[in-house]
Amino acid sequence: MAEDADLTTWMERVSRCSTRKQVFGVLDDFRLQGWTDEECSQMGKHYIRFLSNMKDDTPLEDKPAEETKAEDGPVWYEKM
Repeated sequence: MAEDADLTTWMERVSRCSTRKQVFGVLDDFRLQGWTDEECSQMGKHYIRFLSNMKDDTPLEDKPAEETKAEDGPVWYEKM
């Protein structure tokens, strides 16, 4: 079992995160422990709720890159 087997402590660690990257780092550590399905479900509900409430102004490193528009030229089968 985990050194820190208290689910509440892990949920508090998620709640103290300030970026999505930090949340996923905590979850990477969490998932390596020997949790029951019910505990995993509780953590899942907690971190999804936490991420849903997180402001959109998270640091740029956590935002996905903007999509670039593909070339509008003919596709390979139109060139044949």
